[in-house]
Amino acid sequence: MQIMASEDYRVLGIGVITFSGNNYSETQQEFSFKFMGIVSKT
Repeated sequence: MQIMASEDYRVLGIGVITFSGNNYSETQQEFSFKFMGIVSKT
């Protein structure tokens, strides 16, 4: 990932959460994300 970023690729990490209910967190950082991978574009 560092090589792609250093060569001016746009790098985006993809994560998902499992959530049910209506009691949403104040910020997205309070969720536990599962890392799924990365995508990049030149």
